[in-house]
Amino acid sequence: MVPSALFHVLGILFVELLTVYHVDLFLLIKIITSQLNDEELKSIQINAGKIFSYNILLWTLAGIMGYYFKKVVRKYDFDLKYSILRFPNIWHYYFSGEYEHILYYQQETNSNGKRQSNKKPQLPDFIFIDALVNIENKGDTIYMGLLYDYELGPDGSLSHVILRFTERRYVEDDDPSNSPTQYYKIPGKYVLIPYDKIKNLNFRYYNLEEIKKTSPKTD
Repeated sequence: MVPSALFHVLGILFVELLTVYHVDLFLLIKIITSQLNDEELKSIQINAGKIFSYNILLWTLAGIMGYYFKKVVRKYDFDLKYSILRFPNIWHYYFSGEYEHILYYQQETNSNGKRQSNKKPQLPDFIFIDALVNIENKGDTIYMGLLYDYELGPDGSLSHVILRFTERRYVEDDDPSNSPTQYYKIPGKYVLIPYDKIKNLNFRYYNLEEIKKTSPKTD
């Protein structure tokens, strides 16, 4: 709402100061409140092309500025540093591993302005998910698998997660005397778990490390 109002203010100033046209704010209020008379309706019809061009220009400018503003925010981690610039989709940060960066920037700095950890965490190469799911007649079940994708619902909430190489175990079958806990592989390429069936999620972030080969020593 605020960015939209700001763009309209800038657009009106542009029209008033740099063109020969005039923006009738009272007429705009009448349009919003549906209180136009016949003369005002006729004026709108005559200037429909100019009004349409103004809106197209404003929308184009807003789209271009929004695109580059997002680029700057993401490049310099402003959304990770300041919650007001963060995506409404908070799940993005969990499923991408960027939540670790949020925690990094939230660290308190010492008297020298340095954080407790000077090294920014590396984004994970892959993520494993442990999902505790309640299944009717089976009780709590843990599904473990490689995160493949996730989907959001129309309201922006998490709809479901998709796992690969999935295994599962029933919590009631856990026996502390047995180690390791038995998991059972699930056949199939993907396992889709609805979020409304998930009681909690555990994220495990992993990074690959390159191992350099060393040439064998020769005498």
